[in-house]
Amino acid sequence: SLLPQEVQETSGIFFHNGRLWTHNDSGGKPILYALDTATFEVVQRVTLKNANNHDWEDVCCDGTTVFVSDCGNNKGNRKDLKIYLFPLSQLPADGDASITVDSIMLTYADQTIFEKRKQDNDYDCEAIFATERYLYLLSKNWVTATTRMYRLEKHPGTQVAEVVNWFDSKGLI
Repeated sequence: SLLPQEVQETSGIFFHNGRLWTHNDSGGKPILYALDTATFEVVQRVTLKNANNHDWEDVCCDGTTVFVSDCGNNKGNRKDLKIYLFPLSQLPADGDASITVDSIMLTYADQTIFEKRKQDNDYDCEAIFATERYLYLLSKNWVTATTRMYRLEKHPGTQVAEVVNWFDSKGLI
């Protein structure tokens, strides 16, 4: 394995300051890990102090803000979906650190059923990306093997993720 044991369940990744920043998937510590691009060794750890890693799936950066998605929802019954966000400028150039983050609490506009259905639901988000104005979530639709694209404002608070598009991904995103 090329990755250290500490990041064996790496999920999302982005590039900043000559390093690859990643995190572990569900149940890991609320830490972003910086990897050396040549050796893939962990060279920094940044703890998100007021965050919890229930099921982190992705991370992205729009050049000014970092977004960490805690939107994994394999069973389709989560009502505590969040996106953690903080200014990119808070990532230190070197050394381990702890930072305080804000969050977006979200629900899906089209989800009305929250019964436990492991890998038999269409409300599991595995990928996010940010544009200049919005944050987008891509669903991993276990039932239909399609994808819905949801949109959020890029500010903290409680929001409803609206469907803006869907497409036949011919598999799970």
